[in-house]
Amino acid sequence: GVEPNKPVRYSYTRQARGSWSLNWLVPIGHEKPSNIKVFIHELNAGNQLSHMSPIYTIEMGDELLAKLARDATFFVRAHESNEMQPTLAISHAGVSVVMAQTQPRRE
Repeated sequence: GVEPNKPVRYSYTRQARGSWSLNWLVPIGHEKPSNIKVFIHELNAGNQLSHMSPIYTIEMGDELLAKLARDATFFVRAHESNEMQPTLAISHAGVSVVMAQTQPRRE
């Protein structure tokens, strides 16, 4: 297994040349989350989803969970064949919480 609170690196080769977005999911519930899920969406010229990366897992520990709310940072390093290797840092990333209904109903 992966040791919590240590840097984790994944590689994903882009399938197209359009825009892309970095997405992450934090499982919530009665217990604290044990990991977060990260994935990349690639968008075409019409801003529609054209490709999606695998869903990568980052194991979490109590120490990292406590830090995330205070100073969350994600780093994305892009490897371009004709360019330097730029690093995009998303600092103090916002997190939105979507609460599931405890008693969902249809009308």
